[in-house]
Amino acid sequence: GMAEVTRSLTIAAPRKAVWAVLADFDRIVDWAHDVDHSCLLTDRASGVGAVRRIQQGANTVTETVVDWDEPTRLAYRIDGLPRLLRRVINRWDLAEDEDGTRASLTVEVVPVRPPATVVARLAAWMVGRVNARMLSNLQAQVEGS
Repeated sequence: GMAEVTRSLTIAAPRKAVWAVLADFDRIVDWAHDVDHSCLLTDRASGVGAVRRIQQGANTVTETVVDWDEPTRLAYRIDGLPRLLRRVINRWDLAEDEDGTRASLTVEVVPVRPPATVVARLAAWMVGRVNARMLSNLQAQVEGS
């Protein structure tokens, strides 16, 4: 019943530069235009176990780092979404290519039970749309445009 949506684009910058923006975990508000406020909830600012709070309009979620493999992968679990969703994880993958860095952002949505699979697919699609904007925002931040 898991649903998954991946969005990718190439950023004209070295992977280390892209990673530096993502790794400044609590500063997502600086470049992700859908985020109104972000702050750390843990003493740990990076690595597995770091937690940030995100405010998007009236919605508040927490994001807990579950995978941190510098400078190639950052994944975090998103908590505070509707209860029909057992688990939602956003995963950034960065790969060097001839034009800079190939950045991919994948959302994985696991529903609470199989009848919620349609809900999981819809949620993955909706988060995928937000993720596409986040990728563009990251590109603009890193490329300085």
